[in-house]
Amino acid sequence: MPWKETDTMKERHLLISDYLRGESTITTLSLRYGVSRKTIYKWIERYEEEGFEGLTDRSRAPQGIPHRTDAAHLDILEDVKAHHPSWGPRKIVKYLERTSPELDWPVPSTVATGSRNEGLFFLASGVFGLSRIPSPSKVARHRMRCGVRISRVPSKRAMAVLAIR
Repeated sequence: MPWKETDTMKERHLLISDYLRGESTITTLSLRYGVSRKTIYKWIERYEEEGFEGLTDRSRAPQGIPHRTDAAHLDILEDVKAHHPSWGPRKIVKYLERTSPELDWPVPSTVATGSRNEGLFFLASGVFGLSRIPSPSKVARHRMRCGVRISRVPSKRAMAVLAIR
């Protein structure tokens, strides 16, 4: 005997048809079709508002991003960065807070991450506050401060530790 083929839309149509006939309760329908009563009530409401087209799956993506920096602020940030190319996000935000305190400016980290896509700021290896790519000596000093060896040739002490292991 072949398998019975079905899809979600057919099942929803059958569920609504069974409901409209009035032969079964919502609880019986939920047990028969394996969905919650809340979902059945939602589909009934959609059917009554939009017909069978209302039973299709809907996007779960958010309709908007409420925390996104608006275009007007980004334009002003771009203008300031164009006039002062050596300034980083911190200095730009402080300058804008002094010159236009009536506007609500984003924090420097938001300026840096939001403007990175525009190519305004380059952040080297996640270090905040660098407005341009640092020189190799600055990177070496940073690595030494963090305890990372920059030498590719192992020292005698490192070789001795490796030999013991």
